[in-house]
Amino acid sequence: MNKEIMIDIETLSTRNNAMILTIGAIKFQRNEDLKELKNMETFYVRIDTKSCKNLNMHIDDETLKWWGRQSEEAKHEVFYNTERLDIKEALIQLSQFLKGYKYIWANSPSFDCTILENAFECCGIEVPWKFWNLRDCRTVYDLGRVNLKSVSVVKHNALDDCYNQIIALKKSFNNL
Repeated sequence: MNKEIMIDIETLSTRNNAMILTIGAIKFQRNEDLKELKNMETFYVRIDTKSCKNLNMHIDDETLKWWGRQSEEAKHEVFYNTERLDIKEALIQLSQFLKGYKYIWANSPSFDCTILENAFECCGIEVPWKFWNLRDCRTVYDLGRVNLKSVSVVKHNALDDCYNQIIALKKSFNNL
């Protein structure tokens, strides 16, 4: 049985060197029944933005405006919650969480995983996955005729987004 992880990040840019605000990940099995989020093995960290600034990670004005239009709950989580880790420490912990897992799923690996790969490189940490093990949820949603928005409740919280993406992915597999 393949071991799989869903990853989601929240950022301040859409460039590949975007400043990362939060990282969420959840371990799951595509062929097993979905557990409640509280019963799943999860990873979630808020990033100290100063540590990202020190690496010259990008902040985009359009993305800042976009965040201004999001829910108060989402904005509080990414901007005001004070429990934060240095980006390098967060990536070390993420690497540990990923050990032994083969497939890395993301709503778009070309966004989430590319930004994380850039951050790993900036921090001098080996990327903990092989590019051929990245999986794109959006392709499966399209093939399975599932709209992610139909399963999402809380938006723009990296951990909740991971969970919603797993729900949509499993629905897509069932439809296929």
